[in-house]
Amino acid sequence: MKTVLELGPLEGGHSFALAACDGVEKVVAIEARERNVENARFVQDLLNDKKVEFVLADLEEFDLLSLGTFDAVFCSEILYHLPEPWKLIERCSKVTSNLFIWTQYACENEAKKFSSGYRGKWYRKGRWLDPLSGVSKYSFWLNMGSLLNILTASGFRHEVILENNVNHPNGCA
Repeated sequence: MKTVLELGPLEGGHSFALAACDGVEKVVAIEARERNVENARFVQDLLNDKKVEFVLADLEEFDLLSLGTFDAVFCSEILYHLPEPWKLIERCSKVTSNLFIWTQYACENEAKKFSSGYRGKWYRKGRWLDPLSGVSKYSFWLNMGSLLNILTASGFRHEVILENNVNHPNGCA
């Protein structure tokens, strides 16, 4: 794996860890909050890192394909911040065949709402006032079945669930 696209890097913690992996030549990390990108670039200067490129953009609208294709996409802690996470997964399928996801999701007993035919729950976000929140007012947490269906429909043919924590303190993960 030579190239990695990271979605929602916050301040770059995972970005630099990914760049340090054997064989990785380049990590492109897309973040919506300007302050987070500034902080990440500050750390990048301290580390003298040349492998990571930070891009300031809103993942709800950004054309991932404008950056080219990648050996893998690292999507950790971002899907549950989006009102339409299926759109991001579909865009990921245009740039890679390898997608890593860590996300909160709607537990079955909470997944009572539908959006675009997918089951889950709506979640109110802190938006720009909360530096750890998404940028939209609401997000849609998919249930596990909908998430797996979206992955399959988007062309990801081999799913491996490394961990399914239904007792996570913030909800199923």
